[in-house]
Amino acid sequence: MTSLPNQRIPFSQKGKDWKKDSVEYYCQQADMQYTEDYARIIENYALFNNYIDQTTLQKYTDPLGLDVGQGRDLIQTFNLTFNKIQALKGEELRRPWNYHVIDFSKGAINKIIREKERDLRAYFQSTVGLEIKKMQEEMKIKAQMSVGDLSPRKAQQAMAQVMEELQAEEAEVLNPEQIKNKFKNYKLKLEQTFSKIMREKTNSLKLRHIKNEGWFDMCVAGVEAVLPHIVGGKVKVELVNPAGLAYHKDPEEQFFHKGEYQVYKREATPSSIMDYVSDFLSDKEMKDLEGEVQKLFGTDAKLYSKDGFSPSHFEHLNYKRTPYDQDRYSSSSVPHLGGYGQSNVDEDYLVFYTIFWRSWNRVIFLTSIDEFGDENMEIVPDTFPIPEEAIKSKNKVYGGKTKTVYSWVDELTQLPYEAVYEYVPQVWVGHRIEQDLYVGIRPYEEAGFDKDDPFDYSLPIIGVAINNRNSTIVSPMDRMKPWQNLYFLVMHKWLKLLAQDKGVVQLLNLLMIDKKIGVEKTLQYATDLGYLPYNPLAQTEGAGIVQNMKASEQLNLSNINNIRYYTEILMFIENKIGDAAAVTKPREGQTQSGTNVTDNQRDMFQASTISEPHFTLHDLLWEDVLNEVLRLEKSLIKNKGGEKRRVLFSDEELGVIDVSPDELEGARLGIRIARNGNVVNILDQIKLQAQALIQNDKIQLSTFVEMLSQEDLASMKEIIREMEETMSARQERAEQYQVEAEQKNQQRELDFREDQQAHELEKIDREGMWNLRMKQMDSGEESEDYTKVAKVQHDIEMDKKKAKKEEEELQLKKRAQKEVERKNRADEKIKKMKKPSNTN
Repeated sequence: MTSLPNQRIPFSQKGKDWKKDSVEYYCQQADMQYTEDYARIIENYALFNNYIDQTTLQKYTDPLGLDVGQGRDLIQTFNLTFNKIQALKGEELRRPWNYHVIDFSKGAINKIIREKERDLRAYFQSTVGLEIKKMQEEMKIKAQMSVGDLSPRKAQQAMAQVMEELQAEEAEVLNPEQIKNKFKNYKLKLEQTFSKIMREKTNSLKLRHIKNEGWFDMCVAGVEAVLPHIVGGKVKVELVNPAGLAYHKDPEEQFFHKGEYQVYKREATPSSIMDYVSDFLSDKEMKDLEGEVQKLFGTDAKLYSKDGFSPSHFEHLNYKRTPYDQDRYSSSSVPHLGGYGQSNVDEDYLVFYTIFWRSWNRVIFLTSIDEFGDENMEIVPDTFPIPEEAIKSKNKVYGGKTKTVYSWVDELTQLPYEAVYEYVPQVWVGHRIEQDLYVGIRPYEEAGFDKDDPFDYSLPIIGVAINNRNSTIVSPMDRMKPWQNLYFLVMHKWLKLLAQDKGVVQLLNLLMIDKKIGVEKTLQYATDLGYLPYNPLAQTEGAGIVQNMKASEQLNLSNINNIRYYTEILMFIENKIGDAAAVTKPREGQTQSGTNVTDNQRDMFQASTISEPHFTLHDLLWEDVLNEVLRLEKSLIKNKGGEKRRVLFSDEELGVIDVSPDELEGARLGIRIARNGNVVNILDQIKLQAQALIQNDKIQLSTFVEMLSQEDLASMKEIIREMEETMSARQERAEQYQVEAEQKNQQRELDFREDQQAHELEKIDREGMWNLRMKQMDSGEESEDYTKVAKVQHDIEMDKKKAKKEEEELQLKKRAQKEVERKNRADEKIKKMKKPSNTN
């Protein structure tokens, strides 16, 4: 057996033999590891697809020890686990998938703080400016009133116009509450751009489907693993078949990608292998690969290759004959190891290993002091030239460890430098095709490297297992399997009882049949008429005996009681299968009699909480997957010098992606997944309430449809916030309309009173002029009476002006009171802004 070469050596010493021996060692380790859990995984997948190994249940069904298929019926696969697993898959599909792209760099944090301070400063300046402008306008209007250029009524109208203009200007600037809401979910331009990129990748890479298939693996095998990598210059996300995955990690580490090595062994066509390794094949290796292709055999051949095993299947399998044909292998006896099935005729498959492992790379930690006295550290290859005159300081404590430090001063810059040799983790990748073709062994260029923490690393295959804390892996299928096997056995007995059931046999006494009628006519009467004619004295001899005989009797050969008993057992086991996977009848869409919608929803919610820990682990895994996809996509865009392209985000949304290399400098983009378990319940409740809103004409149909299509809680909150603002604005308009209507009514009453006064004045004028003329005609005292009439007319006019002035003063007082209240509110806002905040 090949031993593992020393991994803690400089890169220059990692030659061809070192690479080959490293790959061979991990392949041997993987081949030994596959046998540990392989049988359980394959058995679970086979059970899901209604295939069972008859030999596993033979001891229960055949106590005589006969071979499978001899002397007895085979167990029929009445499989109930399929619907349970499909229900879990369906729930995963309908769960919202909410995640947010965030820039965690210091530059992004500083930029957001600056923008928030700018908005607050703009509000403060606007508030102070508007107050000054208002005071200036008030003084201007008062000055015009004092010289008589403006009447009180016109001054009131001018001030109202000024207030409307000031309020319009104030609305253009965000107030502190609006600023607070803005920065709750605020995203920078780069974050918004990469959010669009990830939405496009979710569609183009079919991530929702891959995610659901990974959840299926977790439910059946108890293992979910995903490989995001770059193939052909594009990001690809590949679902790893749990049956072909071997790994080694720390027992206290839950996720696979923090382990020591990963081996993915699978069957692949030559063309798919070429996609992975074509860039690393020499001419000789290309010929060797072509030679391996010519040796392929399919399942219809004798399943032998040059080394005695089928090259299209895993070597350690023990193939069995079928119970139907003892002379040849059947395709149904060969486990289908491909994730999505195999061809059973003339297969072109090769056994293909992909190995990722952690090695060590010697680098130099180079520290320098710049002209400002700041210390800068960078990591450079160990081939970096250290000057011969550098001073070597042995046993110097560096970074908490005793190291040898090289110190010197640069001749050109006259700046001091220090260098320390250090080994940091380095991810390597290699491939083995069949038994002896090793290709593409190299440092994994796509592995992430954090200069701030060079000892942090991740292997490319992101995976996790469930229910294996201080135990072996136990999947939901594993929990259902014992009950399902018991169901098979009881159903086998139930079918036998059903076959043995003969029902009730009716015995007809022929001695009671009249010979003149005959048996055939008697039976015809019984069938057509529903009664049976017979003559008890038909047989004269022994008539006394005949009289004591019965015309017919019943013989009960029915097994119905035993069948009912076994039926109850089957129903009990069926419920236990559902309980084992936490998939109850309501969760499968089957409602119980006597329950309402609320009861069924409550039952579904309670049952779903049992599987919520598995959903949470599944979401955490895909958070790491999305972060790796984001990192790979960012590296591709950066290497290409930016990107501009038009993409399709969804069926209804198109957009343009525009990213420059300068935007990516210093950015530390990451993804955080929302707590989708709570989000599901919240969104469901909101959508139920939305139905009541549209029924009461509170929202429009387009808003209702938009709410139903939402999977993001933040987007749903934004819709609700806009809807509330619209409803609030509508209510304000209604109140304003009511106030304006009341003012118009008051103005109509005032105009009506003025018209009445004018009418009375006109009437008095006419009467006065008439009386005056009459007196002039009688006595000739024209001037004195005319003066009296004029005085009465003047008094009436003054009373009219006085009433109008009192009304205007009342309106001015009301407006002044409202203005004082508004000014007090503005002063309170300014005080709050000036008050120091205790929050960071």
